[in-house]
Amino acid sequence: MCCWGIDFLLKVAEGEDLRLKDRVIVIGGGNVAVDVALTVLRCGAGEVTVVCLEKREEMPAHE
Repeated sequence: MCCWGIDFLLKVAEGEDLRLKDRVIVIGGGNVAVDVALTVLRCGAGEVTVVCLEKREEMPAHE
C-alpha cells in the first residue's frame, strides 16, 4: 500500500479499518510525517522508519 500521509490520516479519522503489519516507511520530516508514523504504530505496524533529507535534530517537525 502506498498513499499520501494526509489521505492515510483521513481514512483513520473516518474510522476505516486499517490494520497494518510488518514494516512501514514514512517519507518526510514534517508534522504530518510524524503524525503518520505515530498513527501507523497505533494501527499495528511492527516497525516504522521515517526517511527524510534532514538530520533528526534538523527535521522541520515541531518538537
